[in-house]
Amino acid sequence: MHEAPQPDAETPTIKLAAIDLDGTLLQKDQTVLAEDQAAIREAQAEGVKVVLASARPPRSARAFYELLALDTPQVNYNGALVQVPGKTPSHHCALDAGLAHEVFKLARSLEPACVLELEVLDRSMTDKVHPNLRTQTSLRFPHDVVAPAETLFGEPVTKLMLMASTPRVKRLEQAIREEFGDRLSVLVSDRHLIQIAHPDVDKADGVRRVAALYGVEAVEVLAIGDAPNDAGLLAWAGVGVAVGNGWKEAKDTADVVGPGHTDAAVAWALREFVLA
Repeated sequence: MHEAPQPDAETPTIKLAAIDLDGTLLQKDQTVLAEDQAAIREAQAEGVKVVLASARPPRSARAFYELLALDTPQVNYNGALVQVPGKTPSHHCALDAGLAHEVFKLARSLEPACVLELEVLDRSMTDKVHPNLRTQTSLRFPHDVVAPAETLFGEPVTKLMLMASTPRVKRLEQAIREEFGDRLSVLVSDRHLIQIAHPDVDKADGVRRVAALYGVEAVEVLAIGDAPNDAGLLAWAGVGVAVGNGWKEAKDTADVVGPGHTDAAVAWALREFVLA
């Protein structure tokens, strides 16, 4: 049983719902529950703007965007890129290529076996493909470039990813934070993966930009997520909902903890705060 706060006469109406993908809307088999789909469509019919806010690149989120018949800008790469699919980005916050290269060199000096992936806008690059250390995107979409690492840092980087076994990821994350401090945004949303971007990158900033396009204030936003990279968004939104099986970092910043994502947490949140 999950209890949501009861709205009062002064509670703002929710006008925009920002929804994370992996671990929140998507099931393990990369499908969307029929109950979640129905609630999203009902919210759209009520005039609520539904926005996908994900760590994924545009190409990896587009199938779900089309499934849900959305027309809003996507928030990709944890907020580093905001764009309507297929159109010119309205926002791109990239990491300096030289700084990204420094991070890579530190990571490889500490963990020579760690896997590197770079995303530049909607293109993926790596110097090696590991059979067991992959992102959801690289499992479905082949890399655009596979080449020596030293040749990959020629332009600003939308997102740098480092993958290793869980204990090694923790050590790498700590070392990167200690070495580079606030020069980077360092996020973890999967236990084998570190995501690194410009320090101004945050899902809250990306969703704020989309909300501004529609004249929507933070108090009129419902955000639903599960991981540390959702924490800033859950704290910023008028109502932040963490899924029940989410990370502690997300739960600690959320206003409400709902059901697990396998129990249609998105539908639950929309019914409690939008469709009630």
